[in-house]
Amino acid sequence: LFEPQSPPGNGYLVDFPVLYINLDKSPQRNEYMLAQQKHLRISKVFERIDAIDGNEIDREKDFPFEVVNKMNDNEAACTLSHLAAIR
Repeated sequence: LFEPQSPPGNGYLVDFPVLYINLDKSPQRNEYMLAQQKHLRISKVFERIDAIDGNEIDREKDFPFEVVNKMNDNEAACTLSHLAAIR
């Protein structure tokens, strides 16, 4: 684990929401992220976004974008996961 820096006045490292993307099939990664949040007090709002799994996608249904069709399934799933986080 990293050592925390001096937090701003609210006791957290940053004063804005922090989102992290995590696959359901990677609970150990989720546990690591939650431990980091607890140890570092990263943000008051620390939210998990369910990642899209490249092994479970339907190209015709999930990819309305031509550029995504030029990617492999894992690249496309990663891109779509980040777009979901932005929304």
